Order: sequence, then C-alpha cells, then structure tokens
Amino acid sequence: MRVRAGAAPAAATKVERMTEPTVRFERDHAFASDVDLEEMIADLLHGANRRQLWMLFLGEDDVLLDPIVPCDDYPDDPALTARTDDLGTVTFPTILAHRVASLRELIGFASVVLVWERRGSDLLTPTDIAWSRAMAESAADVGVDLRVQFVLHDRGVRQITPVDDGAAAA
Repeated sequence: MRVRAGAAPAAATKVERMTEPTVRFERDHAFASDVDLEEMIADLLHGANRRQLWMLFLGEDDVLLDPIVPCDDYPDDPALTARTDDLGTVTFPTILAHRVASLRELIGFASVVLVWERRGSDLLTPTDIAWSRAMAESAADVGVDLRVQFVLHDRGVRQITPVDDGAAAA
C-alpha cells in the first residue's frame, strides 16, 4: 500500500484498533470462561474487516499471552492439500496445527483460541463449520489444546460450539 507523507491509510488496520480497547482487562486477567473470552475478543477486534484467522494463546492460568497472531491467505476449503518439506502433502488444517504446536514450544502456551474473521452475519456458514471441525481434529491429532473457536462477523463475535456442527447456514 502506498501512503503519501502525512496521509492516513485508507482503512484502519486491526493493529491500530487493538490498541484502544473499550473494555479494560487487567494484563493478568484470567479468562476462565468462554464468555469472558468472547467479550475480550469483541473489545479487541470490534468486527470483521476481511477474511483472516486470529490465534490467541492462553497460559496455564488462562491469562492471555503475547503475541496475538493474524493469519490470512488460507483456502476456502480446508480439505485442500499442500506440500511442505517437513510434513509432506497434507491438508491446510494439518499444516496450521503443526505450526501452532511449534509456537507452543516458543511461547509456552497451554491452549489456543481461534477467531475466524469474515464479513457477513452471525449465521455460521458451511465454510465456518468445515474449518472449525478440521481445526479441532487437527489440533487434537498434534496434542494442541484448542480451547474454543469463534467467528468474528460484521456485528460482533459468535462462539462456535459442538451443537453448531449441524447448524450451518445454506
């Protein structure tokens, strides 16, 4: 993106919005409930701008750890495969789960929270369901504790629950 001297970028980035939360959580706040997590995510991320995944890491005490990691450029279909030097040809959720497991060694987190950002309503789409299922399976396969998954949509945040697996919008 090209920005003229003194001109602001055309669209605010998530990083800029993340610096001014409206609800203040203490740095050592323990997110013991998924409702607490949902409120924090809504406060930090505000609403969907584009399609991307956010990874948040929690310590043994359920405190949010640094960094908060955005990830984009993943396929619509989690069944698509790619070849990597270390894993061979595997699905994208398998690659992502292995990379998250590698981050566990660096960060020392106990669990990960995934936030699927995408434009649209709070109704879960078949893509939301497919990715959440695939990531739950892949995380379990590599021993990563996937605490909870959310969809960040135009109006806020929605938790994806096991009950939602059969409730995808057409």
